[in-house]
Amino acid sequence: MKTVCYKKVIHVVVVAVLILFSSCFSSCHRHHNHLLGDWATVETYTDHNPVGFQLAKGGMAASINQPTVQYDQWSLRRHELVLSGKRFENNQIVAFDDTLRIVKINGNDLWVSRGTRQEHYRLIQ
Repeated sequence: MKTVCYKKVIHVVVVAVLILFSSCFSSCHRHHNHLLGDWATVETYTDHNPVGFQLAKGGMAASINQPTVQYDQWSLRRHELVLSGKRFENNQIVAFDDTLRIVKINGNDLWVSRGTRQEHYRLIQ
């Protein structure tokens, strides 16, 4: 009798975990598709030299008009956008991961935070 009860509990737990994983995957995948494209800071959006980053399929990334920063890859971890690349400073090349917490995505606008600082990006058309 107890074995049957434990089997039911294990079955319920496994199903619950699968449902949670599925909803997280769906949510992350949805954010993933909304993030593809070229993003520029709102301050430079209308400039001839907007500053920002490009997010492409397959986790490829590139910097836009940032001569000292070269993004190579990007990924999503829950609600965080992680940009990986190289920074050129003091005649040295330094590898880095830049973690941005996604605050809000609304159409062509993306708000992220780094610590206490919030940044607003707009999708370049």
